[in-house]
Amino acid sequence: MYMVTRNSINCSVFVGVLLCILGSASYGQNISGYDTIANPLLFLLRESAVHLDLNLTPRQLQQIIELNHKHDLSLMAARTWPAEKSTAKSDEIREASQQAVAKILTPQQNERLQQISYRVQGIRFVLLPKVSEGLGLTEDQVTRCGAALREASEQIALLRNQVANGELAQAAAEATAVEARQAE
Repeated sequence: MYMVTRNSINCSVFVGVLLCILGSASYGQNISGYDTIANPLLFLLRESAVHLDLNLTPRQLQQIIELNHKHDLSLMAARTWPAEKSTAKSDEIREASQQAVAKILTPQQNERLQQISYRVQGIRFVLLPKVSEGLGLTEDQVTRCGAALREASEQIALLRNQVANGELAQAAAEATAVEARQAE
């Protein structure tokens, strides 16, 4: 016969909390939805799974939150501006944020954040100049990769429109989307 004691309850609670933490940390490995953003740094830094993955200290977390708040209004306002002006402002904010984040995080955390950024961008990250140069890709290879990725994205966008308009069943669209992603 099993007796419930205070120690067994404490142990059960501890194991439950530990599993939640470990589950959240592994979730950080599967963040999605950022594959179309050229540089998702500011968005990733809002994700609690990324905070856990980076093992941020309370002070680092507070600094990251303050950094995001500092730029929120400017980014929201820039959305209403003409494209050229909006892009310039967004680039300026992203550059300033990257420099600030580099100072907040340790070298290991910065490296891990870059890895997460590459991962959530999917295969498109190979088109980034720093990455394509590091891989030794020729200009022709980068151009062909870019064309293949654009074609796959266009096919997927077409499928989404067809599903939204009721022209194509969801299951058929998903199967075709998988084929397009594999072609990437």
